[in-house]
Amino acid sequence: MKLAKTINLFIAALLSFYAGTSLGSAYENVMDLERWWSDANEKFVQVGKFNLAYNEKGEGEPVLFVHGFGADKDVWNRVISKIDKPMRLIAIDLPGSGKSGFIGGESYTAEIQAQRIDDFRKALGIDSWHIVGWSMGGTISGTYAGLFPERVKSLTLVSSGGFRLPTFVEGSDDPVAAAKKLVVRNRDDLDQLTQYAFYEEPWIPWFVKDSLANDLSKQADNFSQILPEVIRDITSLKGSFQKVKAPLQVIWGRQDRMMNVVVVDSIKSFRPDAETQIFEDCGHTPPIERVSESASLIENFVAKHSVADQQPVAH
Repeated sequence: MKLAKTINLFIAALLSFYAGTSLGSAYENVMDLERWWSDANEKFVQVGKFNLAYNEKGEGEPVLFVHGFGADKDVWNRVISKIDKPMRLIAIDLPGSGKSGFIGGESYTAEIQAQRIDDFRKALGIDSWHIVGWSMGGTISGTYAGLFPERVKSLTLVSSGGFRLPTFVEGSDDPVAAAKKLVVRNRDDLDQLTQYAFYEEPWIPWFVKDSLANDLSKQADNFSQILPEVIRDITSLKGSFQKVKAPLQVIWGRQDRMMNVVVVDSIKSFRPDAETQIFEDCGHTPPIERVSESASLIENFVAKHSVADQQPVAH
């Protein structure tokens, strides 16, 4: 079955190059293929003003995956494809990102996004769940765990924001202006960003990268409006993390050039009980650079804390 899927995926990837202009962007077509490969289905649910997009796979213990700034739910496709235990895996497009769309005049702070995530939980009929947050998604996930501790069975932070300014912003008189390199307006911007995000940039077909740059450029003005709130919140967990009581796992790349790995020590000072994993030869994107290892850590940590009557860790 896997061999057949691999052959079909290769053929479909080639077809996506030729079909990209007529069926949707080449990048969108490849993400469709990745969802198919991972057995995840793309769904939508109305939550407040937003028609939230999300990917869902499986049944069982619910796990929410939260992406970073400028990314979307599909960053988790490959990790989700590697998780085999009976779990309900849900990757959300945050309001303002991906197919959930941007609404001008709305706030996108970590606290507001956390409130929206809880409304999303209610819409899906979930009582409590495990949360996995990467980068900006870590800031939002940590904020959520502090606001709604009774809803969080475990928390995994991956190269998380919330504790320290990005390395390239530190020391700047204007952090928001310095952070604008996170907003992609053309192919050169994307090349610069990927070189900074990865320890070793993965091979991406040129037509997919061109397509991704084009898709991101269409959202650049929206991301620019969200960015000041993201930067304002980028150290917000330092003063509130004592509210987080859920079992905690921290995953990082040793060579992360966006969020310095020393943040792991900072988190351990707040939560000495936290389980930590630092990948060597890995940058800011463990969900892409260390797919199998990240999936295994997440799967095992969730399974470990999936007892129905599990109580939050006391501090």
